[in-house]
Amino acid sequence: AAIFVAGWRQREASLADPRFAAQDPDAWLGAETIARIAAEQDVGIASDDARPTGDTIALVTRDAEGRAVSLIQSLYWSFGAQLIEPSTGIILQNRGTSFSLDPDHPNVIAPGKRPAHTLMPVLVEREGTLAGVLGTMGGKVQPQIHTQVLLRLLAGATPQEAVDAPRFAVAGTVLGLEDDLDPAAQAALRATGAPILAHPRYDEELGHAQAIWGASSGTDPRADGL
Repeated sequence: AAIFVAGWRQREASLADPRFAAQDPDAWLGAETIARIAAEQDVGIASDDARPTGDTIALVTRDAEGRAVSLIQSLYWSFGAQLIEPSTGIILQNRGTSFSLDPDHPNVIAPGKRPAHTLMPVLVEREGTLAGVLGTMGGKVQPQIHTQVLLRLLAGATPQEAVDAPRFAVAGTVLGLEDDLDPAAQAALRATGAPILAHPRYDEELGHAQAIWGASSGTDPRADGL
């Protein structure tokens, strides 16, 4: 849990539109950086929830010629910006609230600048050829959900098996576990000493994931659109 908290802290301090603030991948993901974070005993406590309240959906598709789309749509908060475009009735999203008002912060609001956000559509290629398309809602736990689904796909699971499989996620300093997670995996996670939050099977708090791998697809039983 400590590494996840450290990652969120780094994200809040550094992530911004790369056209306005240079990003150094090694400073984020280099082996030395990860080793240093893993060795830290006190990384602070994440101050926000696993994901914002409101409505977010993930949609994935591909055609017979290999074109593909991974789309994440989010109002960000239940009614977005609370503004409606009058000719269509579309409610405007509220991602601008993710900007910082600190003039010294790399994510400070500015004209033409995109705010840091949590949306994470995924396309996977192998040797230049499309292998799969993934998407999920879940706020800042989207990378964790994607990792679990993708690892299962790479291990030979079908998209539906990979999406159906029980999940866990670190949110803040709490470790959430679906109760049908493999007992050995549960024991290993509980051994970390992190506070545990038990979730029932197919709990939407662990995200709504969608996946296409090759010619097969899988849609999440946790989602109300199943």
